[in-house]
Amino acid sequence: MAIAKMQKFSLLTFYDQKEAVLEQLQDFQGVELLSSEKYYDSEETTGVLAPVREEQSEEEMENQFGQVNWSLNFLEEYVPKKGMLAQLRQPIKKYTLQELAETAHTYPWQELCQTLRKQDKRLRLIDQEKRDVLAQEAELSIWKYFKERPAVLKELKKSGGMLGSIPTSEMADFTTNSEKLPLVYVETIYQSQTTTYLLVLFHKDVKEKVTTLLKKAAFEQYIYPYEGIPEEDLQTMKEKSQRLIDEEKEIKAALRAMTNEQETLRIVAEYLDGAITRLKSNKMLLRSTHAVSISGWVPVDGAAELEKRIKKGTTDNYYLEYQEVTEKEIADVPILLENARWIKPFEGLVRMYSLPQYDELDPTPFMAPFYMVAFGMMVADFGYGLLLFLATFLGKKLFHLSKGLEQNLTLFQLCSIPTIIWGLIYGNFFGFEFSFQLLSAQDDVNQILVLSVIFGYIQIMFGLALKFYILWKKKDQKLAAMFQAGSWIVFLISVVFVAAGMLLFPDT
Repeated sequence: MAIAKMQKFSLLTFYDQKEAVLEQLQDFQGVELLSSEKYYDSEETTGVLAPVREEQSEEEMENQFGQVNWSLNFLEEYVPKKGMLAQLRQPIKKYTLQELAETAHTYPWQELCQTLRKQDKRLRLIDQEKRDVLAQEAELSIWKYFKERPAVLKELKKSGGMLGSIPTSEMADFTTNSEKLPLVYVETIYQSQTTTYLLVLFHKDVKEKVTTLLKKAAFEQYIYPYEGIPEEDLQTMKEKSQRLIDEEKEIKAALRAMTNEQETLRIVAEYLDGAITRLKSNKMLLRSTHAVSISGWVPVDGAAELEKRIKKGTTDNYYLEYQEVTEKEIADVPILLENARWIKPFEGLVRMYSLPQYDELDPTPFMAPFYMVAFGMMVADFGYGLLLFLATFLGKKLFHLSKGLEQNLTLFQLCSIPTIIWGLIYGNFFGFEFSFQLLSAQDDVNQILVLSVIFGYIQIMFGLALKFYILWKKKDQKLAAMFQAGSWIVFLISVVFVAAGMLLFPDT
């Protein structure tokens, strides 16, 4: 129940083994690299060690990761998602870095990404074509009642003909005036409440009069864009629309079936993300012509595993040195909390605020009991507490949970116990009251208030005592311990004595 003891390591090995070593360290997940330049004298390393420069750029790797990530997001729209319960009941697959690398290097994910790009482009084109066809169908559905080829109107020699529309409100006047002109034929093709669609035929001798009449009636000429009969062209458009729909369904069905491809792309994305991390770590390394320097932090308990990983990556061709944490490095040491199984779930609450420094105390085991008691006092219902305990217990037994989710369930499971206890004290069961109660929320308000104040007082005093201890341990912080924590402790104790005196001796 403390902060894990850390130590600094410095590794020298051959440069051609660098990638293998970094892969082993990344797979180990127990070290944090730091800049080697800080731990080598600059005068000694001048001309000997220099920052690592990689042939493969970080930008190139990030572009590849972006392609895979785009493909995953694209497939998410089509591959059926499993229900929450089905996902929780499915075992969580774990891969080593070597397995990730093998998949990324053998699977043709670049071709798959290109194929998905093409399918996305084709789906977008199909969507646009469908909208265009739909608009054309709407036009043709109006002119389908014209049973001749509109192109015939262009072939007339002594006569003229036009298709077009006028407002329905102008139709009566237009019909009356057109009947007064000789050699003019008007036929209504389709009529709606607002617009009337017409065929107008006329002899060329009266073309100017007809043109004037049409302009007065707000006539808009329609240029038919096809060569066939409107009804047949409409059928052709419907067939084209159906072909587009069928093609779209076929593409989407193929995408929905890419469950395995989606899983493989996730593995590739995981590998590329790790590769980017390794490329970024190159900025922390120094190299000579044939050697590379790697420095970092590792828990003391993880030193054996670290050496095992290094041996595996270097085949025993390395030099490894450990150094204790110095006082000036305390602020830079990464913090790893080590707590017992039932205390570990509360570490997340500590991280929500801030982790302690390396030379401070881990507050998790001290905070956990207060948090549990406070949680139980706030809910204080036997039924809810029992339901919470059973739900978390069954969830951990029946489902395959990630480490973080399992710890969250454990946190609520632990908090359900004081909820049950306080529920019995208050005599509450799903809002109903037992026949027996140690405290009543309605009748014992003053006692509950006093109990809450006492609980808060104890918690504050405990926190001040911890602060006093942490400051007192530091050589130059003893005065701060006295004034920042000690003075408050004395004051709060004095308040208790004063209050007790007023209660015990009210007349003095």
